[in-house]
Amino acid sequence: MIDIKILISPKYFSINLVGHAQYNPGNDIVCASVSTITETFVRLLSLKGCLDSNLIKESGVVTLMGETDESIYSYLEFVTTGYSGLADTYPDNVRLEVIDERKD
Repeated sequence: MIDIKILISPKYFSINLVGHAQYNPGNDIVCASVSTITETFVRLLSLKGCLDSNLIKESGVVTLMGETDESIYSYLEFVTTGYSGLADTYPDNVRLEVIDERKD
């Protein structure tokens, strides 16, 4: 199971991914999908110069943190939509929790 937690506040965001999908070890389309969404998000942040040292990647763990602005919100919507689709389609392999403090 990949547990994904996203926190969005007016000033910063954090994304934490922990675990492995275990959908089909050795040929895991769920893991590959999560990785593709995550790497695309990291690339977008890097191109914008927003990532710096706020990325931790280890086996089975990815943590991203950064400041938010209007363009980052659209990136966060993209990544949240992608993860949400995977969590809906593969509920035994992906669990998503989103806390959006902008709505409070």
